[in-house]
Amino acid sequence: RKLNLSGIRVGFVRVCDGNDEELIIYGDKPLNRGFDGDLVAVQRLEMTPEEPENDTKPKNSKMKKQDGKIVGILKRGLNRIGVGTFISCRNDMNFKSSDSYLLFKPQDESKERALVHIKQIPNSFRVDLFGLKVFAGRLFSIEYSEWFENFPFPFGKRIQCIGESGSIHTETNAILIQNQIPLKAFPDDAFVNELPKIPWTIPDEEISEYSMENLSLNELIHSNVGLKRVDLRTLRVFSIDPETARDLDDCLSIRKYFDIQSNAFCYEVGVHIADVSYFVKNGMELDKEAQSRSTSVYLVNKVIPMLPRVLCENLCSLQQSVDRLTVSVIWKMDSNGNILQKWFGRTVIRSIEQLSYSNAQKMIDSDEDLSEIAQDVKELNRLAQNIRQRRFENGCLTLNSSKLKFELDKDRLPVDFGEYQNGESNRLVEEFMLLANVSVAEFIADAFPNDALLRCHPEPKQSMMKELELWSEMHLKSSYSGLDLSSSGALQKSLDQIRVLESNGSSIRDIVELKVTKPMQNAVYFCTKSRIRSMWKHYALAFDKYTHFTSPIRRYPDIIVHRMLIAAIFQHGNEGIVDENSVNQCKIDFGDVESICERSNERKWAAKRAQEASGKLFLCVLLEAEARTLKGIVLNVDIKRMEIYIPVANCVHTLEWNHMEIQDGIKIECVDTDKKSVLIVVESCAMEETKGEEMDSGNEVEDVQESKSKSKTKLSKREKKKLRAEKVKARIELENNGGIGESKFNHVIHGVVPQQLSVDSVKSLRVVGEDQDATCSMKYLVC
Repeated sequence: RKLNLSGIRVGFVRVCDGNDEELIIYGDKPLNRGFDGDLVAVQRLEMTPEEPENDTKPKNSKMKKQDGKIVGILKRGLNRIGVGTFISCRNDMNFKSSDSYLLFKPQDESKERALVHIKQIPNSFRVDLFGLKVFAGRLFSIEYSEWFENFPFPFGKRIQCIGESGSIHTETNAILIQNQIPLKAFPDDAFVNELPKIPWTIPDEEISEYSMENLSLNELIHSNVGLKRVDLRTLRVFSIDPETARDLDDCLSIRKYFDIQSNAFCYEVGVHIADVSYFVKNGMELDKEAQSRSTSVYLVNKVIPMLPRVLCENLCSLQQSVDRLTVSVIWKMDSNGNILQKWFGRTVIRSIEQLSYSNAQKMIDSDEDLSEIAQDVKELNRLAQNIRQRRFENGCLTLNSSKLKFELDKDRLPVDFGEYQNGESNRLVEEFMLLANVSVAEFIADAFPNDALLRCHPEPKQSMMKELELWSEMHLKSSYSGLDLSSSGALQKSLDQIRVLESNGSSIRDIVELKVTKPMQNAVYFCTKSRIRSMWKHYALAFDKYTHFTSPIRRYPDIIVHRMLIAAIFQHGNEGIVDENSVNQCKIDFGDVESICERSNERKWAAKRAQEASGKLFLCVLLEAEARTLKGIVLNVDIKRMEIYIPVANCVHTLEWNHMEIQDGIKIECVDTDKKSVLIVVESCAMEETKGEEMDSGNEVEDVQESKSKSKTKLSKREKKKLRAEKVKARIELENNGGIGESKFNHVIHGVVPQQLSVDSVKSLRVVGEDQDATCSMKYLVC
């Protein structure tokens, strides 16, 4: 990946040799025309080479050496689209024939600037090209094309105007285009020849004579049902989803009975997942399109579905009181949630209730609701708590991150926002979905050891874990016994200990979890033949085998997993027990699983980027209309910048001192820093009227602080005198070196226009005016 750091191009290259090594490459020549996402050949360098002036590292960069240089582009990355604006390149001395070209400037700093010939510009924009009036306030998209050797920029083609910048519609489309996501859902007539006509009913021959109305799970297991579809319509099946959900993937069921064999009460717990593979078959054009999209994309104001709406909101959605085709995993459990037996099979259900998470939570909390479905929810919750406890005892790690939720008006514009809260009802559903995913992963991995599609989470980057260990020793050892990084489970126990020990209102755990998140790698889909078994594990969930089975409406890998599960049932039966003598004898073609995994990984990350960008866009729109105070945690402060983590937005914002304007006419400049404090200057244009006047002694910075700052400040005496007349100095005291603990301004700052700048217990940065609190600083941080 590539970044732009202080005007210097910087690349981070992951070495494809099975470890987590990451090489740092900076400078245009060593990067050698590499794009973000390219597969490249890199020559390692033992020491920093002498590069031309433009290719040297930034003076204040934390990077200590040049690790290598790109010597070849093996494969161009998928993302060749840029979104940005046009500027004139007449004044650019690097390009002489500027009269025929415009320079494209991308929004994303990891993208390259590009030269675009005027013939590529749409006809409607070829008027007054070099006055650039027609381009003002508009966003454009380009596709990057050739980049010739020893040429400063790549070329761009296929120029499209997205719209007026600043509007939610344009900015949302820009997010989608930049991540190569379709702008719209499927048209109503898409793939009409491959889909059933509406209204549609389940064919009679699709449902077998087997029904759980008169069969126990044990009897069903011994019936050798195979691929016959079992009738579960008499079971009390229900869904629990967000209130606005329309693509209902999953349902739950529970049936309590007295088991004579064990002389105790047992439970038949079922997870029932929409049978999308019944409608989307291998080789269909619809299947190819679903594979290309790979995932549904959920933005704040709309959804870009992976499948046509007739499937995701109708035929496959497990709606209330409608017969639907499903693939089910049913377990026999004891009263503690331990699995005694498993059954996998094709089924048909009829959901009796479509619960929201809030409805289910009320049932869990209430002792007055005695309905059958409320009792089912409570029993499932009790079992889920036991399963969850064992999962954490086995080494599971969870890192909490905030998720924004927005209230929209009738025009789909934001009117309010808050932090999404997960309750017991969310965790209930999560536990049984995880259990279903693990159960299916074990079955298909044993049945198809060379072809199974699984999902793994690699161990954290060891180099960054060493840095985290040093940081922990410095900041956490004395008060919190540090962090045990030996395993995911040990790390979770350390985080739990900090949560117990931290004082009320403290942000220590937020800071620690943010630090812990940085070494973590992304979870990825993979084909089992591409990795040795020791690399199949899921680090955070602490599972040896894991996959995605429970959301086939919105994730393409789940459709492949359904096909694999059905093939495994056909070959080995419904219990999930694999006959080793018949492994790999199934000749079903699952497609190029490795390519499917590669595409799904890339599309999943793109969808995540788009979702996060959409949340930040809507938050900015709200804060532009009305400034609000948001909690911000100071992570690091130095001579050039302050890093602030905003938990509600789940982002780190870097505040450049020399670019910071708190209010109209009020600016901050950092003039000096050391490991314990930062000397800043607050400047107000209004102070020019009182140039040369002395400040009241009560408003001056204390002598002890002045004496400390004099040794650090590099201003001349004449400059200091002017500074004292027009600016006011203050020092931020940073206890425990870098935001762990209390960080504050020790002095109230006053001038002709009374102002106070404060960092209150590392939670907020604000300006307090004469009459009211002005929270523009937090608005600035997010926007």
